Amino acid sequence: MAVISRRSALLGASALLAGAPALAQNFPLRQVRFVVGFAPGGANDIMARLVAGKLNQRLPGTSFIVENRPGAATLVAADQVARAAPDGMTLM
Repeated sequence: MAVISRRSALLGASALLAGAPALAQNFPLRQVRFVVGFAPGGANDIMARLVAGKLNQRLPGTSFIVENRPGAATLVAADQVARAAPDGMTLM
């Protein structure tokens, strides 16, 4: 009796899915928010703003914004993202 390992099963499933055509929706449908858990001007804020700026250039007609929510060791930002609608338009 052959036993299939978890890795073999995942590799087989990914090989089957790789051959299927992509049926993705147009993303993003509206404004995408990057929530940063640190104050403006720090390294995390600068990196998020650089990424948002590049995405705005690469995907015309869409809007990527950075929202700073400092406090409680990033728990304030994490709580806001956790309570956001599960549509992929709020990122941390």
